[in-house]
Amino acid sequence: GKTSVFLGAQIETLKQEIQDKENQALAYSKRADIVTLDTGGNVVLSRLQALNTDYTSAVSERISKGAALKELEIATPEIAAEILDDPIVVQLRGEVLEMERDYATKLSTFKPEWPAMVELKSRIDQGRRNLLPAAREALAKARAAARSEYQGALRREQALSSEINALKVENREVNSASIEYNNLRLEIDTRRQLL
Repeated sequence: GKTSVFLGAQIETLKQEIQDKENQALAYSKRADIVTLDTGGNVVLSRLQALNTDYTSAVSERISKGAALKELEIATPEIAAEILDDPIVVQLRGEVLEMERDYATKLSTFKPEWPAMVELKSRIDQGRRNLLPAAREALAKARAAARSEYQGALRREQALSSEINALKVENREVNSASIEYNNLRLEIDTRRQLL
């Protein structure tokens, strides 16, 4: 009879322990907001993967915007006159090119010192002189736009970087919460098997 009394007491203790652990596990899962642990679906992890993809493209965007900015920063007004798509610059450049083509064509017929040629040459020089201030202004505008695009790309990269870091911390917390929760479940199962 003593053995069965002893075992009965042990069983009661185990049952009580299981009940306590069950309550603990329940309270813990509520507290830690653990919803999808046994499904193995780690939301944080998949969010991290998506963010890493975004981050990679943000870095390359920032690098290319930085290169474009650097190019504009070292460009001279003369270079700007050749490369910028500013409407005024494009128009003035077109006019100068047309006069230069005209001059080149007429050279096969007229000498450079011929009055009409001298006059055309001075109009070309004047056109080139008009083009420079327009190019200088367009260059300043292009630099400002490029700088702001670069700043935007940089901010996006930094924002993604800190979001990734925050998620990594959260992931560690979720993982340790899930480990603690799963340890509790394991203890309960072990005690059940003992029963």
